[in-house]
Amino acid sequence: MTVNINPAIFTIGNFEVRWYGLMYVIGLVLALFYLSKRFKRKDFIDEVKLPVDFEWDVILWTAVGILVGARLFFILVYDPKSILIPDAGLKGFTAVWNVLYKIINIRNGGLSFHGGLLGVVIATSLLMRYYYINFYKVADIAVVIAPVGLFLGRIGNFINGELWGRPTNLPWGMIFPNADIGGQAVLRHPSQLYEALFEGLITFLILFFMDRYNRKHKKFKSGFIFWSFIFLYGFFRFFIEYTREPDQYYGWLIKNGFVLGGLTMGQILCLLMVLISVPMLILAQKCNYFDKRYAKFVEKNKDRIKKREEKYKIYMLQEEEKRKIHEKEKVKKLVAQQKLNKKKKKNR
Repeated sequence: MTVNINPAIFTIGNFEVRWYGLMYVIGLVLALFYLSKRFKRKDFIDEVKLPVDFEWDVILWTAVGILVGARLFFILVYDPKSILIPDAGLKGFTAVWNVLYKIINIRNGGLSFHGGLLGVVIATSLLMRYYYINFYKVADIAVVIAPVGLFLGRIGNFINGELWGRPTNLPWGMIFPNADIGGQAVLRHPSQLYEALFEGLITFLILFFMDRYNRKHKKFKSGFIFWSFIFLYGFFRFFIEYTREPDQYYGWLIKNGFVLGGLTMGQILCLLMVLISVPMLILAQKCNYFDKRYAKFVEKNKDRIKKREEKYKIYMLQEEEKRKIHEKEKVKKLVAQQKLNKKKKKNR
């Protein structure tokens, strides 16, 4: 099978709408829908006391964290030469602008998942701190929907015919025209689909049922589901990397040698994810570390938190008053409609 799908859905002049971009939009819409539903559950609202339209804040900060973190990490880790070595003949402001343009021009290079994850954690941690909310109470919910975005992103990579796998003789091997060697078509692993399956679908199902079980039985402590996501992604991606063609940007740590058994940069980063997540899982579940840490934070900021809770109570009273007024208006309209229907019947 040859993968030769047009990455553009349609084109208007110089403006293209691509499948990959559409996948990101769908992922954000699904995330907003899911978070809106979960954050509005009464048990969660009573426990965390979220501010109004909190899901919009999370989506906004998440999107910014992903884009900034993913791009900066890609530049600094995978392609530092592009900003460290200035283009010949450029000086002063022109040279600075050229470097900035290289950083924001995501068409030249790409984005890094590991950087996006780091960016999201930093951005949402700042948001949670601003609202005096336990980061892990929100993160444990948010990571459940994250694999859906990963699934859609990898499908987008497949449609683009990028991030292909290594040559293979397996019956499901596919031909990616952009990966031809010397004009010769080579069967390759559809590694994008492997990642969509394991990092996306399977990880989502595991986290979804963990979250569902926890809502009923309250067995997992704060942070356990979040660090389970970190572990699962790192674990699956580490092994899938063996079927994936190393990235042209420092895909191998040292091109002509072997470091840690010839691991790719992606594998080294995933290995770090696994090694960090294991002790964090133990700290979360066995020691209840993150809840205890948050309790200390609450004690330190109890006066500010009290003010926030008072504002929240006022907001809830206002919302209840609006709801009652809305219900009265509905009853009035219903009564008026019934009277109008009776008049129409009499006139007949």
